[in-house]
Amino acid sequence: MYSPENNPFTYQNTLEGIRTIVDGLTNLAARGSLIRDINEKLLLGALMADKSLSETEMGLHHKCAHVLGGSYALDHAGTHTVLLPFVLNDQWESLPAKIREDLMDLFSSDEPPKALLKLITKLGLTSTLKAIGFNKEHSKTAAGKIVQMNFSSPATVTEHSVQKLLENAWHGYLGTI
Repeated sequence: MYSPENNPFTYQNTLEGIRTIVDGLTNLAARGSLIRDINEKLLLGALMADKSLSETEMGLHHKCAHVLGGSYALDHAGTHTVLLPFVLNDQWESLPAKIREDLMDLFSSDEPPKALLKLITKLGLTSTLKAIGFNKEHSKTAAGKIVQMNFSSPATVTEHSVQKLLENAWHGYLGTI
C-alpha cells in the first residue's frame, strides 16, 4: 500500500485485495469451515495481492518474514501471518492519513493492527513468534540482518526498532496505537 512504486491502479487493487481477503477470512472464522464461496473469495484476494506485490517494492513485513524464515527455518506462511499485525502496528503512526483511513475502513476498526490480530486469533492461527519456534535471543541478530536489506519504509527503521518489533511479536504484544 505504501510502496514508493505505488500508483492509483496498484493502490486500488491492493485495497480491493485486502477487502476481499478480510471478508473471506471473516466468513471463514464465522463459519468454521472452508466452503467453495469462501475459498473462491480468498483465492481472488490472493491473486489481487500477488498482482500488487509483483508491481511494487516489498517493505519491512516481507523483509522480516524472509530473514526469519530463511535464517531460522521458520514456516513461511506462519511467519508472514504472525508478523503482519506487528509490522502494521510498528509502521502505523508513519503511514499517510489516507492509508490509515482506508485501513480503518477495511477492518471496521480504529485500530487495524489489533483487528487483524483478533482475526488471526479467531481463525485459530498462530499469533506469536514464540509459538512458531523463533528464539527471542536471536532478535538482535535478526534485526541486524533485516536493516542491512534495501527497502523503503514510511517509519524510520533501525536495528533497535526492528529488534523491539520482533520481541513484541515474540510476546504477542501490540501495545497502544
